[in-house]
Amino acid sequence: MANRTTYPIRTRWSLEGLAYVAVVLAVLAGAWIRQINLLFLVAGLMAGPLLWSWYWAGRHLQGITVRRRLPRSVCAGDLVLVELELSNTRSGGAAWALVVEEEISHETGQPPPISAKLYIAYLPAGAQQKATYRARLTQRGRYRLGPIRLSSRFPFGLFRHSVELGQTEALVVYPRIGRLSPRWTARQQQAFEGAQRREERSGRAQADLYGVRPWRSGDSRRWIHWRATARHQELVVRQFEQFRTRDLFLLLDLWQPAPPSPQDQEQVEWMVSFAATILVQACRQGGNRLGLAIGAQQPVWLLGQASTGLLEEAMLQLAVAQPASEDRLLELLDPLSQTVLPGTQVLLLTLRFQADADQAGLADLRSQLARRLPGCQIHCFPMNDPQLADCFLPD
Repeated sequence: MANRTTYPIRTRWSLEGLAYVAVVLAVLAGAWIRQINLLFLVAGLMAGPLLWSWYWAGRHLQGITVRRRLPRSVCAGDLVLVELELSNTRSGGAAWALVVEEEISHETGQPPPISAKLYIAYLPAGAQQKATYRARLTQRGRYRLGPIRLSSRFPFGLFRHSVELGQTEALVVYPRIGRLSPRWTARQQQAFEGAQRREERSGRAQADLYGVRPWRSGDSRRWIHWRATARHQELVVRQFEQFRTRDLFLLLDLWQPAPPSPQDQEQVEWMVSFAATILVQACRQGGNRLGLAIGAQQPVWLLGQASTGLLEEAMLQLAVAQPASEDRLLELLDPLSQTVLPGTQVLLLTLRFQADADQAGLADLRSQLARRLPGCQIHCFPMNDPQLADCFLPD
């Protein structure tokens, strides 16, 4: 993104400039009172730098363009490297002592904005120069960078010339990615193998046939089940068991009480980071369908083949999701019941239930999920369960 400095240039007195004017006025007053021509000459000579500085204000910052380059993706806690490229498009006249400033602010206003300042000593006419600054953004979400402000006190420091460029840019900071411990990996592998053995036993007992479904365009005629067709009075085909891969659907119950305490906010961020780490690991394995549903202020859900594109969209939704004090999870179940296939592994992460005290409420929620998502393998994980602290290690 580049911008020419067509914006109005503001000129203000500096403290040194005000002190300098006071000295000039004192000399001029002494010359007037004493009628000393030499002091009139000295006052005139001292006024020269003031006039030159004022004249330079209209020329010094003209023709400067700025281009900002941001990293493609960044996670909370990472060091962000922002590159600014300044160009002097004037054919004659260098730029001296440039100060480049901008702020990085979160869309929610918390944490406080971060100020960045760069100093460019000399930028020749027709030349380019790159400068970088670093910032550490500790909270996920959408940040706004800019506008960029250029200023200079060249040549004598008597005036401060500045211009504000109307160029802003958004940067989405993804949730912090951690590491899943071997305990979590072993737990998931055990659940996967157990479900696979059940599917294999069912497949052998029924010649890999576990049901029938209505005929669809493109189905092979060899799949037609003639006896079931006569019984149902419509054309149906065999449906075979497939257990090579396990589909994964992640349900994120992004709930917190109102008003939330700092501990509640910390638990929400920990849960979002946990969910992001699970998605990253699932996309690395590949070969299966992956889904994400977030019960937040703006409920969202995604479903598709595990890929880099799906992971980027999921990370974007996790980055901007805001917790709600109402129950938004059940709103997602109606559309999910039509898209989630039987046999999918459904992981529910929630903060609304205590691991020990709310077993009845957790069991009721699990039964609701089982009714809405028949045939799915459902696991519910209260995020305040102390055992989960050994399964996820934030970096």
